[in-house]
Amino acid sequence: MKNSLKAGKSVLLIMFLFLTFGAYAQCDVTQYTDKCVEKLKPAGFRYLKSYKIDTQNGKKAVVDYAYVLSAGITYIITLSSTDTKGLFVRLLDSQKKEIVSSYNGSQFFPAVQIKAQKTGIYYFSYAFKDSKTHCGASVLGLKR
Repeated sequence: MKNSLKAGKSVLLIMFLFLTFGAYAQCDVTQYTDKCVEKLKPAGFRYLKSYKIDTQNGKKAVVDYAYVLSAGITYIITLSSTDTKGLFVRLLDSQKKEIVSSYNGSQFFPAVQIKAQKTGIYYFSYAFKDSKTHCGASVLGLKR
């Protein structure tokens, strides 16, 4: 009787852990972040911040982040995932109007660059299109 109770508790613990930590594969973005950072220095940019892009196996349509950009500074947003042709970012201003996108309807670009016109909150909206990949990374860099 004790063994069956112990086995039952073990099964419940495993189910709890499975449900708590999710049924999807973990998104390890280290390799993708490193690839993004490598793109900065040759273009003359300094590292500012990295972003994890995890749509949880497609359960989330987009992954959004916000960041304050300063007027007159040139920024670059680099992207990397297993399928770089499916990952894209839309940069939105404080009114959530699109400024630039790394996808133009037919082509995906591995980075976008802008010179901020005014200081304020900007939004980075990441998504995957026509891709089986749901994990990637992005890095924000700056050049003065």
